[in-house]
Amino acid sequence: MNKLAIMVSLALGMGMASQTFAANRGEIVFKGSVATSTCLIDGQEDGYKVVDFNNLTPDQISTTGSAEVPFSLTVSGQSDVCNASRVQIAFNPNNQNVNKETGRLKLSGPSAASNLEIELYKGSGGSAVKIPLGSTNSADMPGAALAPDVPTTGQPVQRSANIPLSAKLQRVNTGTVPGSGAVFSQIDYVLAYQ
Repeated sequence: MNKLAIMVSLALGMGMASQTFAANRGEIVFKGSVATSTCLIDGQEDGYKVVDFNNLTPDQISTTGSAEVPFSLTVSGQSDVCNASRVQIAFNPNNQNVNKETGRLKLSGPSAASNLEIELYKGSGGSAVKIPLGSTNSADMPGAALAPDVPTTGQPVQRSANIPLSAKLQRVNTGTVPGSGAVFSQIDYVLAYQ
């Protein structure tokens, strides 16, 4: 009986040991959405946009920031699936690049320019309004009405909404000239339909 108990203990111990030393790893990613309206972003299911500040010198980023770079997101689709009245962009308030103190995006990467962050705006020019990243207040988020209205009869129609945005590089410490380096950051978002 003792021999059987020892053999079972050894077998279990060897099985556990082999599991302990297994170096294989993996990751399962779950993704998707549930929505009554499913529009496209710039003609794609997943909206990926690159905003290019081009090559700047430190003196081109004054105490009030760099020149703004306007861009937009166009939300569109057929009225049978893109059937909401209004769409808003909800930026992830918990994105690792968000500086909740300044409401801007921190630069990331090993060779990032120093003393700079990216500020996002609803609109551009004199009517631009800062988007306080990190906020969960929907009134702070950019949006637009989808047009034309969804028809009550007949064939589906193409609908769209253009959401104008802009971005500027801002000094973190206004009295310090930015250091040379790369300008890179990212923020994820979802569309919120109303």
